[in-house]
Amino acid sequence: MLVAAGAASPDQVAEAVREVVRRVVYGVLLWRHGRFRFTPGSAATDADIRLDLDLDRLILEGLRLADQRRAS
Repeated sequence: MLVAAGAASPDQVAEAVREVVRRVVYGVLLWRHGRFRFTPGSAATDADIRLDLDLDRLILEGLRLADQRRAS
């Protein structure tokens, strides 16, 4: 909708979504208790945003941030 309205470019929308995903992953790494369940969904379509994220690096950075937060 943002792209169609001319308010943002596809690259800007993709970068914003990547940032939200990073924040979600970092937040999950701070959980002390909880449960996790993965439920696979449908395959991505052309309308979906495909993110090329380095998950290993993302998780390591999240763990580093979690350690810093817990230490303070």
